Amino acid sequence: MGKLLTKFITLLDDESEENVTLASLMEEDERTDWEILVEAMDQIDIMKIGPSVKKVNKKYQLTHWQDIALLSYVKMLELMLRRAKETKEFGDMIGMIGGNTPTSKKHQPYEGGMFG
Repeated sequence: MGKLLTKFITLLDDESEENVTLASLMEEDERTDWEILVEAMDQIDIMKIGPSVKKVNKKYQLTHWQDIALLSYVKMLELMLRRAKETKEFGDMIGMIGGNTPTSKKHQPYEGGMFG
């Protein structure tokens, strides 16, 4: 396990610690890298992933490892959406808000992975 995650878990397990803060876990430059990545991830619109990633790429000068982390986040969004769609609760929610699914015989709903 990584050192940072080990420190984080230790703080979580410490019952005397009320608030777990990143300030206590990272050096200033690490916090800056983390904040940039959080901001970039926050820019990803789950309904417009492609255009969002293009915008992030223009706006941020990400390092290679941050690119990998961002692409991992995009994959996680895809997996979470797929899992949500497989639940009864998701179907009930869509029905409650008046959503519908395409029924065109020309185009079948895409069932594959969006991003690998």
